[in-house]
Amino acid sequence: MATKTKPDLTFIDKVHEWTFRKRSNNGDFPLSREVQAIQARIRGKLREAQRFIVDDEAIEVVAGLSREFDRLESWSFLARLPYDCLFLQFNLHHKIESLRKLDDRMLPVDPEATSPILGYLLFRDTDGDSPVWVAHEFYQDENGDPFIGMIAFVFDPEGDPQWPVRGSKFWRSPTLSLRKGFPRLPVTIMYPTRDGEDRPSEMPFTCYCDPEIALGGVFQPKGEPDEDGKVSFRFTVDDDGGKVLDDIIEAPSWFLGRAAVIVDPWWDHYFAQRWKDDPARAHQLICHEINECRGAMKFLIALLAAINGLPRDVIPIQTRSGKRPLGMNMLPYLGHSHLKITLPRDNRVVYARNALDGHDAVAHRRNHPVIGHWRVVDRGKKVTHLCRHMPTMVENGLGMCEICEMLIRWIKPHRSGRGEGFVDHDAYEVTAKKAS
Repeated sequence: MATKTKPDLTFIDKVHEWTFRKRSNNGDFPLSREVQAIQARIRGKLREAQRFIVDDEAIEVVAGLSREFDRLESWSFLARLPYDCLFLQFNLHHKIESLRKLDDRMLPVDPEATSPILGYLLFRDTDGDSPVWVAHEFYQDENGDPFIGMIAFVFDPEGDPQWPVRGSKFWRSPTLSLRKGFPRLPVTIMYPTRDGEDRPSEMPFTCYCDPEIALGGVFQPKGEPDEDGKVSFRFTVDDDGGKVLDDIIEAPSWFLGRAAVIVDPWWDHYFAQRWKDDPARAHQLICHEINECRGAMKFLIALLAAINGLPRDVIPIQTRSGKRPLGMNMLPYLGHSHLKITLPRDNRVVYARNALDGHDAVAHRRNHPVIGHWRVVDRGKKVTHLCRHMPTMVENGLGMCEICEMLIRWIKPHRSGRGEGFVDHDAYEVTAKKAS
């Protein structure tokens, strides 16, 4: 008697199948209704998503771009979703090796203990024209089965330090540093010192920082140097008698205003009882995940900026026809496309940097004061004439203009931009460039 063989599924199909699970991955116990409800919402987004597999050469380019720390602020404005919902998948082993080639100080990674695939489900955090997006991570275990990461990223390309992103509105979840009792993360950094007269060296220091800073991978020294150019540090003594530095690093203001990190809602509900009985253990597990994903956000920012700002080819992949049974459900095979960034073979990272800088140049303005003003916030309505706005029924900063009858918000006076310039949101327009 012939035995039925399980069809060879793509990773995207496996993630789709995962959303129907009613028991844990090892089958030890059933999943709660709340967890299954989260899976159902993710399933709806996955079916709605445009699905892409990013090729290895594109990942190499993005790895180089993610190391351009001085340019990430400007490029972060390009880090928008090209579609309201999309699924990006790439070779995680190749990403790690590409980053290791650029920084040999990275700790070695055991390929057998690391997922070969990383997938991101990205979608808009709110309806309307808001560019804020949420990114969920998906990995593959040693059995080839997918599982969802413990953390999710939230990012606003137009974020303002005065009104920073505080979490996900879609999931109603706060950023990690705002969660009650969530610990700051110990990190070890190499601080430049002088060994002898003119021999530069580095000394490792342990310090504590907000988890968003560790995940962002974008930080700077904190404090102002004295007349001799030195920064005074405050030491505390840890349980082992070692010295620990307090607050010597911080994230740039542009990053703090735009980025947030939440506990993935699947794990938030999965840990429901543990939050009550042993929150310290839940914090420990999430902190371990943060250590594994350090710098992930800057890579994701660079990836979206490259997709939006560089020449690219999208090659549709033939989807398997028909459907397959899964319990009481008949699942279609999900289609996808290969996404390639088409750049010259030589000096691709340099070419990509210059191309993104060219996109960024059209959206720069010098540092300048911005006067307080009313801003139209009505979705779907365009301003067709100049209106001085006479607000009425103002509540929580929102009001209705008596003249144009549009919903408006009061924007406080502030300074905008950096010394060399800042991104002008109104002047920027994304255009696709054809490969030469």
